[in-house]
Amino acid sequence: MTHLEDFEDTCSPDESGSPNDVEVRKYSECGRSTTITGPGDDPPNDIGGGVIIDGPGDGDPPDPPRPPPVIIDDPCPCVIVDFAIGPIYREEGICYRVINVFRECKPVGTPDDPGYASTLATFHNDGWSFGDNPIGFGDTCDCATGGPCTNYSIIMSKPCPDDIGDGDPIGDGGGGGGAAPGAPARKCKCVVTELQPGTQYKTGTRCYFPLMIIKECREEPVDSIDYSAELQGFAFQGWQIPTTSPNTENDCDCATGGCPNKIITLWKYCPDDVGDGDPVGGGGGAAPGAPDPSLINDPVLCSYFYCLDGQLLQSGPKNAEYWNQQNSANPPVITSCSELLPSFTANDGTEYSKTVIPCGGGGGAAPGAPAPSIVPDGIGDLDDVVIDVGGGGNGDTSFADGSIFDTEGGGGGDTTIDGILNGDVFDTGGGGGGTIGGDSTSMDVNPFDSVATSFGSNNITSPDAPADLLVGSLSNRRASGYDLENNILFTNNIDGLRYMRASGNNPIYSENNLFKKKIFNTLSTLLRSTLTDGLVPYNGDEISAFVYDDAVITDNLKPLVKKYIDDLAYKNTSSYNFPVYMVTALKNAIIRGRVQDYTLTFLNEIEASHSITNPRIRGDSRLVAMAFIENYRKSLFPKNYSAGESQRRVQMYHSLPTDINLKVNVLNQHGEYVCVCIDDTDDIIIPARDGSTKLAASLNEFLSVTSRDGVDNTLKLSSKRKNAYAFDLPKLSTLHSLLAGNSRGLIDYSFKLATESPFDEEIEVSSAGNLLKEAYLIKIDRRSIKSLPNTTQDFRQTSCTYSTIWEEGDSTESFTAGVEDYYGPRQIVYIDALDPFWNHFLYSKKISATYTDLKIDGVFNGVYPRVINMDMLLVPTTSVRYNPYQGNSSLDNYTTGEPVVRSVKVVTSPVAQSLNEVYAQIQFDSDREARQGGVDNFAVQSTKAYEDGYFRKRATDNLHVRTGRSVVGRFINTITRVKDTYSLGGRGPGLSLPQRDLYSFMKPKEVCEFLLRIPNATRSAIINGDFTGVKVFAVESGDILKTYLTPDREKVKGVNLDSLRIFKQVAQVSSKYFDRDKGR
Repeated sequence: MTHLEDFEDTCSPDESGSPNDVEVRKYSECGRSTTITGPGDDPPNDIGGGVIIDGPGDGDPPDPPRPPPVIIDDPCPCVIVDFAIGPIYREEGICYRVINVFRECKPVGTPDDPGYASTLATFHNDGWSFGDNPIGFGDTCDCATGGPCTNYSIIMSKPCPDDIGDGDPIGDGGGGGGAAPGAPARKCKCVVTELQPGTQYKTGTRCYFPLMIIKECREEPVDSIDYSAELQGFAFQGWQIPTTSPNTENDCDCATGGCPNKIITLWKYCPDDVGDGDPVGGGGGAAPGAPDPSLINDPVLCSYFYCLDGQLLQSGPKNAEYWNQQNSANPPVITSCSELLPSFTANDGTEYSKTVIPCGGGGGAAPGAPAPSIVPDGIGDLDDVVIDVGGGGNGDTSFADGSIFDTEGGGGGDTTIDGILNGDVFDTGGGGGGTIGGDSTSMDVNPFDSVATSFGSNNITSPDAPADLLVGSLSNRRASGYDLENNILFTNNIDGLRYMRASGNNPIYSENNLFKKKIFNTLSTLLRSTLTDGLVPYNGDEISAFVYDDAVITDNLKPLVKKYIDDLAYKNTSSYNFPVYMVTALKNAIIRGRVQDYTLTFLNEIEASHSITNPRIRGDSRLVAMAFIENYRKSLFPKNYSAGESQRRVQMYHSLPTDINLKVNVLNQHGEYVCVCIDDTDDIIIPARDGSTKLAASLNEFLSVTSRDGVDNTLKLSSKRKNAYAFDLPKLSTLHSLLAGNSRGLIDYSFKLATESPFDEEIEVSSAGNLLKEAYLIKIDRRSIKSLPNTTQDFRQTSCTYSTIWEEGDSTESFTAGVEDYYGPRQIVYIDALDPFWNHFLYSKKISATYTDLKIDGVFNGVYPRVINMDMLLVPTTSVRYNPYQGNSSLDNYTTGEPVVRSVKVVTSPVAQSLNEVYAQIQFDSDREARQGGVDNFAVQSTKAYEDGYFRKRATDNLHVRTGRSVVGRFINTITRVKDTYSLGGRGPGLSLPQRDLYSFMKPKEVCEFLLRIPNATRSAIINGDFTGVKVFAVESGDILKTYLTPDREKVKGVNLDSLRIFKQVAQVSSKYFDRDKGR
């Protein structure tokens, strides 16, 4: 808090400082609605339902959701979803620029990327010209299959400015610079006279189309032809146009007239795929069906392979005349590449070959790998290409400088080829002896068989390790002596789990369901468990596949559904991470038995919650963010709004004092006005003449003080509020990701809530079944606000604490007293009723919060205060509309003697029904006191906006719900109960329990939760017996006793736990799980 005598001379009165007052004469309309009818009035709203992700109205029912999409025969439009702008290049006085346009098949009515048309307009206004139909209107596609929608290029041109010299006009790498002042005009120059098409040819899956730019030496003044229209015609046929070109402007000798021609090469994917790859390296030989790597159909330029210092290289594409000169000792008379010799020795002794020659070890190429022929990429003679052949083993082939040929497998060494341009990606499958799971690999082998040795051994764990940490392939475990018939062992080895993808029937299939009719049997097992309360046989490999292999979800979605979810990444109110969150949501929904609530209808509802398409995240996203800020920021200065209600709402919006430089001007004992900055507590300590102090709290940026004569006065504090702005929460989340860009991953607007309890209270173990109230209102302790150290550009973090001030059953007056002073920021947070978080919260009734906010002050001369909620309403829920991501709390600490901490991560809801709820509304204040002092006949305050039962009806289907037990408690209590019932000695010192015996009491969903929800350290402590004194061990093949749950170990004869066990024998891995073709 601020001491009045602690003023700073540097904090002087600011002429731009503005008070937070309103025009009290203006009328207010009050109520639950957040719609402002005044012209141009749209203050920050107070909606923004928060939902949990894994990390870590008027009372009327909602409108009926849209029906699921129906596949119809009418075509869908090809919609522009993104575009990339190439640099400027120059050809003999004409400047060119290429825009590559990317399109996808979308439902009727989906708009093009709004930035595309505006970008074209900007170029048009700058003098650029382009061909007809630059937006690509009219192209259609098949709604069911999503294609085809051809990407294309726009070629723009205009005369180059006179001040651009022979260098690159955009200065890439320095450029050539402008013409020297007073330099004499060129007498002759090379000009483009013709664009001459060459012969099309194939390499790999691509077709190439060389175009020769014919130049002649002519006397000035003369201009080149503008060939952009011809290029545009090729672009509309689907040919990809290079976006860059080297400078080729040349003076020429008027007498001799020599001007070099130039080649540019267009490409597109061929209608029919071509065969297999070609070898790179010696020992393994070529893949079956590999084509001759020389250029096909007699292209204008051609290449040879050769060796240098043990490295295999490929020359840049050269014309026939060049190769004649290289072979001058025995010059063949050739005019085209088809006439070149298969091999020859050059003048300098270098051996050249049209096929790959061995320069060192390595193996054959992966079947399906593209031939390594290097194609000219629109820039004439390229530098030679280095082919670095490694020493035998992987066969991964990567082309540096942006072009990646990812070929899984092949019998040989790692191969890196440098020098390819343009960022093309070729992803082809495995080879004979390459990595398992490559697209072209077929291994008819059960990877979990005792003789299988396909998987690496880096996950082998000692038999003495905790039983739940025994991960790796089953062959490793068998080799380590584990008894597979008497253990539930887990693996996170995706290479092995990839084989457990054989298909079976979907037990919950419907037209409106998200999953296909035929799904992986591993998924089918878990879905059946939701129909039988978990009473299905299972084994560790089924559980492992579900927990660790996301393909169990993604590969079993209907194709239309998968595409729909991907598209929603750019059309929801919550997060660009929507597809990732939905995969997790579906897993958690299966565990919770709520997966049947996830339907096409529900996805339609999410799409309908957001009316616009968010910008794409790409390399220049920070520039996009700047435009986004300018378009969507909302002023926090009341007098920037015309409507009385808008002014009063904004006046009640709380900004942290330090964010807006809030200060009070005071007259000191020397008769000087000085400035005192208010800290984030909003409090000021005022010293009295008798040495005592008085605490004065500012409210809504006004300070009430009593003068010496006993008169109450309201002081207007000044701040930078006139330049302050905020964002509605859905826009704020989009902005967070735009500012983070590709380099830092997708960052949502989010905050973390944590609660704790003493370890000795055993809340995590014993607390469950507590009746939950409909809602809990928590309020910030402003003295707890602290800025946290943070060096991340554009972001900052803040911590604070909250205490419960109201819950269901308390009076409406106490609710209003907690919310009346502020309009926001505030949020509702929906947390699953069964989450163990509630047990700890009910004990402490306190919450700590950590916020991540923007740090962008100064952008467009603005100030952007942190969004720190003044209060929040915590609501338990069992509905997917209020918990769409099925988020879970994280167990942050479970250490003996330390507080037990659980936390949840809150993001904005993607569902309108939960997003748009409010719990406080604006109502007239009968006291008619203006917050700035004096009388305001239209003064307002915040009050309770809902009747009791409102959220229970919507969030828990009108049910009174109770808390659930943590899976930590489930495991600890089970071990304790077994210890109380059976004698567990006999295996070394202390008590122990076979691992199979423990899991025989657990349902599949409980085992999944144990692996997914509990940190490794806590899980290991449970298995090691830290909390129960019973160590859980994995049974080894040599153990005589495979189980301890036998009659002879019962402490009381006839008293046992057999009726509580789900199985007594471990379900063995069945062949029905394996896709014996490719493991996909």
